[in-house]
Amino acid sequence: MNAGDEIGGYALVRRLGSGGAGTVWLAEDGGGSKVALKLVHPALAADEAARRRLEREAATVNSVRSDCVAHVVDIETEASQPFIATEFVEGPTLASLLAQGPLSPQTVAALAMDLARTVEAVHEARIVHRDIKPSNIICSLDGPVLIDFGIAMTDGDEHFTRTGLVSGTAGYTAPELLRAQEANDASDWWAWAATLLAASTGRPPYGTGDVQGVIMRVLTGEADLAGVDPRVAPVLRLALSPDASARPGVDEIVEELVAAFGLPQGALDSDELDWAALFADEADRARTQVIAPPPSPEPPLARTRAMPTSDVTVPLGTRSAPLVPPPVVPSDSYAAAGAPWPQAQYPSAPEGAPFQPNPHPGAPPVGGAPYGGPLSAAVYEDSAAFPYALDAGYVPDFPRVPWVLGPALLMPLGMLPILMGASGTLLVLGLLLLVAFAGACLRRRERRRCRAGVKRASDTAAMIAASPLMLLRAAAGLALSLALGVLVPYGAWVLNSYASTGDPMWQMIPSLVTSPKATIGTGIVADPFGAAGAWLVSWGGLLLAWCMPSAVDLRDGAGRFTRAVLRGWWMRALVVLACAGVVFATWILLTGGIAGAAA
Repeated sequence: MNAGDEIGGYALVRRLGSGGAGTVWLAEDGGGSKVALKLVHPALAADEAARRRLEREAATVNSVRSDCVAHVVDIETEASQPFIATEFVEGPTLASLLAQGPLSPQTVAALAMDLARTVEAVHEARIVHRDIKPSNIICSLDGPVLIDFGIAMTDGDEHFTRTGLVSGTAGYTAPELLRAQEANDASDWWAWAATLLAASTGRPPYGTGDVQGVIMRVLTGEADLAGVDPRVAPVLRLALSPDASARPGVDEIVEELVAAFGLPQGALDSDELDWAALFADEADRARTQVIAPPPSPEPPLARTRAMPTSDVTVPLGTRSAPLVPPPVVPSDSYAAAGAPWPQAQYPSAPEGAPFQPNPHPGAPPVGGAPYGGPLSAAVYEDSAAFPYALDAGYVPDFPRVPWVLGPALLMPLGMLPILMGASGTLLVLGLLLLVAFAGACLRRRERRRCRAGVKRASDTAAMIAASPLMLLRAAAGLALSLALGVLVPYGAWVLNSYASTGDPMWQMIPSLVTSPKATIGTGIVADPFGAAGAWLVSWGGLLLAWCMPSAVDLRDGAGRFTRAVLRGWWMRALVVLACAGVVFATWILLTGGIAGAAA
């Protein structure tokens, strides 16, 4: 997949993130509205379970009545490339903010209050999110937005993984889930508290390093509270207790944070906050402050030779089976420490079995490559499209496809081969090739800029140098599109002619479009119904060719032309009406229309 490609009527703009199960793209529909388009990995596209996960995610997130979740706007599970389109929320993830440093205490209090309301709305829909973490929270202009319900469960869901398997993210998965107990509201609130701790410190709540060590610290309640304000450290420690019964209520935690720090901007409630200004201030503050390491002596979560510093994405099994992570992938980013664990097929254990750490760290996973779950990778990590964000690179200039205007412009073109013979056919082919050639060249230049992330002076020169190849590409794509597109209308002509007259007249259309002389007023062109049928075959072939995947350069070129020449919607509407009017008027003048047929 590349920027500018089309999937299900959505034009891909740029890739936002990817995981073991698929890729997330920023895309635009025909009306220019932006969506986050999740595409299932090609290797999994034929998997019925992957398609069911998409359907389940759509039903799950859309049952939540809150503006603080990204709802699904479209889904396609039967196509060769399944996808799910959700509302695109502009802004960086909380993880990307925390990569620059911790949030201010007041902002943490506001985040706790606002995010708590969102989680409550999720639970009111009888849903357990199961993957609350900084990379699944978008810091939008209107406040925090919770995304990625790919592994969420409702009360009525069947389990898509075997009993005893755990899906989640290291450091944000509640201890009871690590003990193979059922996910519930309490496990979401534990992850909410872990997210608040991460926001307070700018570090993963249970440190980094070997996943076995992270899991052990979660199970024993050894959260990284170094540097947390002593007024709220006790309540956060209790909120992350391995014993669910010892955890304080959500309201109590929020009250403690607000009582200790207050809310930003002198607000009395998170609804009164100017979130855009608040997040902008946080980003500016983080860029100017120096983040010091934890004070010496090093706390228990410090990096040692026995506990590698790399952050890994690993499968998490159950308590009776050894946890077998894939090879370690070094990373210094905060987001990598919160990367999700693909679901692997490990056996479950009876309730109460002791936790067994992996005796062979670094061994490859058992049973082949694990399945990564429903697009559970942290998304939007690279989509900091926010007023205060750092430069996000070159924004591709791919035009919208004129799905209405393009076919309308083909209507008068469809008359030329019928009325002018070979000269009209060559004229139409030349015009289409010119448009497709322009589209191929400009698409190539845009892709070059996308790869470089910047517009360069050499881009146009490189495009010109590659123009011979682009001409061949445009010609091949156009020829394939026309060859395939004309089959259906031509076949319909032959069948209809045979059914009505007993003669398939299969040579009639080819003889018209290849005639060395103009055919105006002669033969079938003089008959109102015959002329209309011949035009429908010609226009239908062009229309189907326009819709072919191989005609992407033609659509791109047409989109650029119409965008440059026809700027207003009213101008485009007039052109559509004019094209239809030209065809109708020509038919009346040459054949007399219905009256001519009656005579």
